[in-house]
Amino acid sequence: MKDLKRFSLVMTANFRGSLVLALLMNGFNSASAQGLFIEGQSLSDREYNTDQTQAYQFVLDFTVTQAGTLRNFLTWGQNSGEGIRGVGEFFHGYVLRPMGSNSFQVLMKTGPLTVTNEGTNIFEAPPFDLQVGDLIAHYGTGIPLSIETGGPSSVYIVTNIDDFPLPMPVVGTTIEVPGPIYILYDDGGRDYAIAIAVSTVPNLDITQTGGTVTVSWPAVGANTLLQTTNLDCGIWTTNADFISANGTNSVTIAAPIGNLFFRLRGP
Repeated sequence: MKDLKRFSLVMTANFRGSLVLALLMNGFNSASAQGLFIEGQSLSDREYNTDQTQAYQFVLDFTVTQAGTLRNFLTWGQNSGEGIRGVGEFFHGYVLRPMGSNSFQVLMKTGPLTVTNEGTNIFEAPPFDLQVGDLIAHYGTGIPLSIETGGPSSVYIVTNIDDFPLPMPVVGTTIEVPGPIYILYDDGGRDYAIAIAVSTVPNLDITQTGGTVTVSWPAVGANTLLQTTNLDCGIWTTNADFISANGTNSVTIAAPIGNLFFRLRGP
């Protein structure tokens, strides 16, 4: 039962990723489709194909303005601008949370994401619940950029002490900018072609303890919990028996005999 529930959630995530791709290719705003929206910089050509250095830069790209669940990183592949080719290069996507005036907690990072084609590149990200004020960042190359733009990607973090390579930030650590390792270098503002796809419908978490199963999700938005015993029939019923506490909605039921599937529907 538990494995089947996880599989149903994976199918939903893949569908949303495909939907974002279709909407982007057709030039539509995805804000109202399946609770998805795009946030970040425009995906289009820039002055340079990619950074000139070898993956030693760490860039704060933009601030999250609407809470939701991170689904995808989106970038633009380019070989027509100045500098080395962008296609074939790779980067890591990051989520940071400000902890003070110049400190940031590293909350999430992806594995290496390789820019494989010119134009829009879409990468599935580990689902992560974003808060307003979180920062999207990247470490690596392959993302087109323009310089002296005044922003919005105005913070460029690098080390230039004896040309020592900048270490890749690690999840769970806190970095200081500027600090003893991450030196702030501002050349008038950089604008990178990077964005994210975010869902306003949060993730479901399903755990089993003995003979009971608990389904929980962040208490953000006016989402409705639905359930069904058969995915083929297409009949979902509302489960209104949940409680809210400490920013989380949850419902606990006796472990069913057979299959029971859950999903969230946005308002």
